[in-house]
Amino acid sequence: MSEYSEISQKEIGRELVSYYWQDNAWESIIKVWYSLLEEADAIDLLEFLLNIKSPEKHQFSNVFIGAEIVKELQKNEKTLPIIIQLQQALLDLINYELEYDYEPYLDYQATNLVKKIQTKAILALGCLVSLFPDNLNLLKNYGYHNKNWHLRQAAIQAVVLNLDYQKQTDGETNLFTWLKERAQNDEDPEVRKTALEAIARHLNSYPEARQLLRYCALTDEDPYVQQTAIRALAQVWRNHQETRTWLKNLAQSAHDSYLREAVVLEIAGAWDKDEQTLLTMKYLAQDEEDAYVRGIALQAIVKKWPTDPDTLPLLRHRAFLDADGYVRSIALQALAKGWGHQPQVVIWLKELAFFDQDEYVRSIAVQELSRHWKDKQDILSFLQEIVKLEENQYVRGIAIQELAKEWKQYSGILSMLQELSETDEDVAIRRTATQAIAREWKKDPTIFLWLQQRVICESDLEVKIVALQSMIQYGEENPALLPWLKRLILTDSVSDIRVIALKELAKRVKNDPEILIWLQQIATQDQYGYVRSIALQELTKAWLEQTSVPNYELLEFLQERVLTDPFERQYPFEYNPRQIALELIIKYYPSEPQTISLLENRVTQDQDEEVKSLAQEELALLKLNQ
Repeated sequence: MSEYSEISQKEIGRELVSYYWQDNAWESIIKVWYSLLEEADAIDLLEFLLNIKSPEKHQFSNVFIGAEIVKELQKNEKTLPIIIQLQQALLDLINYELEYDYEPYLDYQATNLVKKIQTKAILALGCLVSLFPDNLNLLKNYGYHNKNWHLRQAAIQAVVLNLDYQKQTDGETNLFTWLKERAQNDEDPEVRKTALEAIARHLNSYPEARQLLRYCALTDEDPYVQQTAIRALAQVWRNHQETRTWLKNLAQSAHDSYLREAVVLEIAGAWDKDEQTLLTMKYLAQDEEDAYVRGIALQAIVKKWPTDPDTLPLLRHRAFLDADGYVRSIALQALAKGWGHQPQVVIWLKELAFFDQDEYVRSIAVQELSRHWKDKQDILSFLQEIVKLEENQYVRGIAIQELAKEWKQYSGILSMLQELSETDEDVAIRRTATQAIAREWKKDPTIFLWLQQRVICESDLEVKIVALQSMIQYGEENPALLPWLKRLILTDSVSDIRVIALKELAKRVKNDPEILIWLQQIATQDQYGYVRSIALQELTKAWLEQTSVPNYELLEFLQERVLTDPFERQYPFEYNPRQIALELIIKYYPSEPQTISLLENRVTQDQDEEVKSLAQEELALLKLNQ
């Protein structure tokens, strides 16, 4: 190879690394390129890679690429310095922390970034075991003693990656003993799970492996660790009759329902071709005391043995006669989904929708009938009967929602729901009907006007609020909304309604700057202190969004409200507009000279003790900081 071509290869390599080392898509290309280089050029480019400036911007990808590459080098006098440099870089990254303070687990992004880098460093350290055999003991030490569970977990994974190397050195026994100790004694369940998974996957031929998994399945305090052990037993020892018998007995005898759920699911998955498994599931679905386990067994039968001749009769039996509503609901849902083509199933579901003692079961039956037989006229009539005759508001509400969602194309549905919204004695039903109409007929221009009337005419506050919020949500693009909100703020007698309207109005300042004037009028003229207070808050927020920085026009307005608002406190919980305005001045204008004089004035002149107290506290803080 000529000198020119050798230089070109090196330079091309540097260019490749310089531009693309931080791009994950190019990582494999860089590795391939290194594999084509002579040892001296490979060392040179590794040095170049490891000495890249500011690698933290890209989560130290240069170091981790280096770890993948260096394991292909032979350890000798020439390569040793760069290998040591890489080893030290990884050791440093295991202890990596951000340069700024953050609250672990509260600052999710920062916490995850640190965990990701530290974990990758541990795993990369495992890549160097063939070059530094002592790394194996170092990793095991991390797996034992590191205070961070994610590093202990990563250390286990890194050790297991070197399984073949350990077989040639200290053998499987030491590794199994170490993993067994971690599986039983680590304080974190994720670490215990990882150790168990490693044993089940890589050391399942070891004589004690199965006994260890059984022990952990029974004794571990964490249900997910127990499930991991159960899953490993069922999958790895699928052909082991003793394990199968043990799991079957556990499904019937364990006291913990979550543990039994895991066992039932694994038995059904691992031995679904065996007739005895089906018999076990049938027994559990009918005779098991724990309703949760009965339900899980029933679901397993539906999933794995839908064509068994006993499945349909079993589902009907459970749907009508099981003592628990949860199990009955599972059965009826399975009937609707898998056997809806059979005429008797519709009859059964109607009976359950009318007569089941549990309102939840009745509501599920209503939903299933509506969604699986939406083209049947008799189902429409049935749902209408439920709305009229059902005494429970929850079940009626479900029927109303289904009529609006699935049957709105039928004549008379809208008028029926409007009548319920306007006249039903149950407030919850009026609210549900109003929401359903607004949601499902939002493109109908007449509904906007109808909702306006509901806001004006409805006597119940909750229904009025639902109607107003529905108008705002679904009529946002309607040009009539903004003028109507302005009129509502001035005319509605309910303060809560005016507050909702003015908050919505404030969001639209960018499209209509005159809204600022409206908010000023409300903050000055509304008869209720609560409404004036909210108007002040929304005005300030909208004003600042318009101008980006506090200005003196807003300050003057707030000062004027602090000095002149007529509020007189009747109850401790009331909003005082003077107090709200003063709080806003303190927040946005703390350093203005007028602020101190205003606070001093309020200490002596304000009639509200809460305003006086606020002024005194802020004066003391301001003087302390001067």
